[in-house]
Amino acid sequence: MAGLTGEAKQLNLRNKDNFCQLLRTIYSSQPVTMEKTKLKGGFPMKVTGVFCRLVCLLLVSLFIIPTALADKVDLSLMTDDEVVALLTQVNDEIVSRGINKTASLPQGSYFGGKDIPVGKYIFVCKAKGDDWGNVTVKTDGGNGKLVLWEVVSAPKDGEEPEEIFITLGEGDELNSGVPFTLSIMSGAIFK
Repeated sequence: MAGLTGEAKQLNLRNKDNFCQLLRTIYSSQPVTMEKTKLKGGFPMKVTGVFCRLVCLLLVSLFIIPTALADKVDLSLMTDDEVVALLTQVNDEIVSRGINKTASLPQGSYFGGKDIPVGKYIFVCKAKGDDWGNVTVKTDGGNGKLVLWEVVSAPKDGEEPEEIFITLGEGDELNSGVPFTLSIMSGAIFK
């Protein structure tokens, strides 16, 4: 398709060369008229450069705008391994940016990868008065190896609450006999 100026040409967008020529023509400064025959019903249609520019702008916006406006990633299209890798990547980015988020939780059992994201945390005892309790971390859904066992209690007047560094893996069970907070661990903490 050598130059679309002047004479009418058959518009065939299934041919890559014709489509590329159409795009070059749309962005050229020369007025262009193309004729496409054999539309539905056999009606001929004249297409001008302005109309082509509008159509291309519309087509481009159909592909760009939904991508730009996407407000969340569709995780249902990802495999389990891809979701876990994404979670690890997000947690690593949170740590590298120094974003500390804290969750307040009541006493009970929580599972890594289900109730609490897999990662490293700072456990802070929130017991009050004479309250005390055990804090344990066990592997394999609570049926495996005991990784951590600490006895924690409410702080005395003027003391800081007890803090424990915890690493939760996939399926690890964190069990606390007292209310607590978990903060994402972002490296060394200097006070």
